[in-house]
Amino acid sequence: MLKAMLQITVVLSVLLIQSISFSWAARMNPADIPPELSGWKDWVLHNKEEQFCPSDYNNGDVSRCVWPSRLKVFVTGSGGRFEQEWVVFADAWIPLPGEPDLWPREVRLNQEEIPVSNRNGVPSVFVSPGEHRIEGVFEWSEMPETIRIPPGAGLVSLVSDPSRTDETSDSPVLDKNGRLWLQKSESSETREEDRLGVVIYRLADDAIPMTVTNLVQLNISGRAREIRLENILLQNAVPMNLESQLPARIGSKNEIMFQARPGRWEIRILTRFESPVHEIGPVKGIYGQEIWSFKPEHHLRMVKVSGVPSVEPTQTDIPAEWKAFPAYIVEPDAKITFEEIRRGDPDPAPDRLSLNRIWWLDFGGTGFTVQDTITGAMSRQWYLAMNPPGVPGRISVDGTDQLITLQNNGKPGAELRRGELHLVAESRYDSSVRVIPAVGWDHDFQSVSGEIRLPPGWRLLTASGADVLPGTWFQQWTLLDFFMVLIIAVAVWHLRTA
Repeated sequence: MLKAMLQITVVLSVLLIQSISFSWAARMNPADIPPELSGWKDWVLHNKEEQFCPSDYNNGDVSRCVWPSRLKVFVTGSGGRFEQEWVVFADAWIPLPGEPDLWPREVRLNQEEIPVSNRNGVPSVFVSPGEHRIEGVFEWSEMPETIRIPPGAGLVSLVSDPSRTDETSDSPVLDKNGRLWLQKSESSETREEDRLGVVIYRLADDAIPMTVTNLVQLNISGRAREIRLENILLQNAVPMNLESQLPARIGSKNEIMFQARPGRWEIRILTRFESPVHEIGPVKGIYGQEIWSFKPEHHLRMVKVSGVPSVEPTQTDIPAEWKAFPAYIVEPDAKITFEEIRRGDPDPAPDRLSLNRIWWLDFGGTGFTVQDTITGAMSRQWYLAMNPPGVPGRISVDGTDQLITLQNNGKPGAELRRGELHLVAESRYDSSVRVIPAVGWDHDFQSVSGEIRLPPGWRLLTASGADVLPGTWFQQWTLLDFFMVLIIAVAVWHLRTA
C-alpha cells in the first residue's frame, strides 16, 4: 500500500539545541521500592495517600478511600444513638448523622472519645486508615420528626424500641433530601398495601469471559422498607458492578438488599463467569418469565443458541440499546445451551492501522532519530517488525515497554497481544542512509503522515514520494517566481553578450 520512499535533501549549518521529553511513571507498588529509596517513601507520598485506595473497576483514576457499613439508628422519646462501621484506606473526614440544630454528642471512635467538627454544617470526624467503629448519641426533650443522614451512608436501620435487638424491626423512611423520618406513620385506613413487582431482563455478552448484565426493574408501593431479593444472580456468576437508583448492596449469598421506597426503580448488576460457558441453567426464574438478549462475539467464537424460544426484540420492553441483538424468552427452570460451531474468525477483517512519523535530524547531519506512533486495530498479524535500515531502540504498547525480538527473517519487532493498538517506537537511521523509507515497517497502513524537525540553520530543499510537502524551499516557489527568474536571467545574458 503506502510503501513509497521519501528522499530528503538538506543544507548544512552548525547550531546547537537540546530537547528533553518527559513521561509520567506508572503507579508503583510500595513493595517494589528499592531499599535505597524506601526512606523517602513518606516524603514522596505526602498528601498522595489516595493513590493506594481501591478504585472503580472501569476507571483507575477514581479512588474510593472510605467504605461504610449499615448505619444503625436507635431512637426513644428522650434521645437516640447511632453506630456504624467504616473501612478507611487514607486519612479522611467521615460525615455523621445530625445537623447544627441536632448535634451528635459523646461521639466515640473505637470506644475512645473524639472531637466532632462542623464542616459546612455537617458534623464530621477525622480518621486515619484502618477499620473503625463510630458511635454517638442524641439528646432531645421531644423526638424530632426527621434527622439528616449523610448521603454516603447507604443502607439505614431504624429501631424505635431500645429493647429490640432486630435492627430492621422498623421500616425506615428516607426521603429524597436525605432525611430519615423518625415519626412518620400512616393510619391503617390510608396506608397503601405493600406491593412489589419485579421484572428481569438480562444481556449475555459472549466475550472472554462471558458477562451477563442483569437489569432488575422494580415497581414498589406501600411503606418505605428494606427488601431482600434472592436468586437474582445466576449460579456461578461473580458480581463485578452494581448500579442502583436506591441504596443497595450485594449480600454474602449474592442476595440483593436495598432501601425501597414507592416508585419505579432500576438496578443493574454486571456479572461474569469464571470458566467457558456452554450452558446456563436451569434458570430459577422465581419472579416469572425473563427476556434475555445475546450479544455474539464472532471474532472469538460462533455459537447457536438453543433450548429457549426466540422473540422479536422490538416487540419487547428490553432497553433500546439491547434491541440490536437476538432476544429469547426464558421460562422458569429453562436451560440455555450454546452450541459451539467454530472458534475464532477464519476470515478476520484486515488490520486497520495508521502511522504518524516524526524525524529529528542530528545537529551534525549524521543521522535521524525517528518516533513512530501506530494506532488502530490488529486482527490478523500479531507481530510488528521494522524493515532495515531502521534500528528500533524502544517499543512501547499502551505505555508499557515491550521486549524487542527478532523474527526468523532477522527483522526486529515486538509481539502484540491486544487487538486495539497504541504503539510508540523510537528508532535510528545513520548517515549512510540516503533514502529514508516513508513507512519503515513490515506492514501496510491505511494512512501515513509525517513531520520533519530540523535543527536551527538547516532547511529542507525538497522531498519526493509524499502527497503533500508544505514548507520546503521549492514548495514556496510559484510559477510567477520562476517566470521572473527566467526574465532576469535572459536580461543578464543579453547584457553580457551585448
